[in-house]
Amino acid sequence: GGGSFFSSLSSRNSAITRLAKTRCNVLLIIRPDEKIPSYPKHMSLRGSNVDDSLFPLESLFRISRITRTVSTELDVDGTCGLTNSRWPVIIIEVYSVSCFSEAMETLHLQRQLRPNELLTKVE
Repeated sequence: GGGSFFSSLSSRNSAITRLAKTRCNVLLIIRPDEKIPSYPKHMSLRGSNVDDSLFPLESLFRISRITRTVSTELDVDGTCGLTNSRWPVIIIEVYSVSCFSEAMETLHLQRQLRPNELLTKVE
């Protein structure tokens, strides 16, 4: 619905089914980077099919592709319930990249770390 945001660690089919139920117009696909991946922590919240994926603070998200399509194009096999109506959907695909060493270097240079904290974080 308007103003709502759903997140999910789910299959593409499950995400598209949820998109159909809420008539959402954006599908965000987050994949770990191949060379320096950043992985989320998963939290299950109260409620049906509601969960959160929290990424570490040093994560950056590199946009790989933004595509415009219509809802019916997402449901190629007809199992997600998108055949009754059409609406525009934007698919945003990003890679999650870990920038731990860069983040620690910046904090160190800005004197934002306590004495020996950099060494503790690296270990």
